[in-house]
Amino acid sequence: MTEWIKCSDRLPPIKQKVLVYRLGKKTNDGPFFAMTCGNEHRPWRYIDGDRCGITPTHWQPLPSPPAK
Repeated sequence: MTEWIKCSDRLPPIKQKVLVYRLGKKTNDGPFFAMTCGNEHRPWRYIDGDRCGITPTHWQPLPSPPAK
């Protein structure tokens, strides 16, 4: 896997599915799958297209799928 990238440094390309992480003190912290959608006020969506109310702090590209 690659290194975590700070969202404040750069965001992934729009609609690229990535693994994101939220650092903090709440129970909704941790990793989840999401993508950026190009919306200035709510830039993140879950990969099923639902709006994401959680703001990730870090992201990284998904790993390649396993070989057969």
